[in-house]
Amino acid sequence: SAFEYINDHYYSIKSNHGILRPAERGEFTRRAFENGKMDLTEVEGLSDLLEADTALQRKQAINQMEGNMKIIFENWRNELIYALAHTEAVIDFGDDDRESDINDNAMW
Repeated sequence: SAFEYINDHYYSIKSNHGILRPAERGEFTRRAFENGKMDLTEVEGLSDLLEADTALQRKQAINQMEGNMKIIFENWRNELIYALAHTEAVIDFGDDDRESDINDNAMW
């Protein structure tokens, strides 16, 4: 058809002049990651979605792409930071007379 002829010739002319080129595999995802549009867990979720064989795998990958894993990891990170701060406080001030102010219950 005329459309296919024009389409094929247009792209071949543009690509010969370096204006157009086919995207490399994963290029848009890499750019989204580099520009802060996707985080690593979302990129991994997209990869898992593309490789998924079952409905359950697709569902899990979509959950990961929607940021559910990021929320879990951020919660773990916050808990670890809090535990580290508590540990440092015990190390630094554990010998003080106010040791009763620093207890394990305050951490949780």
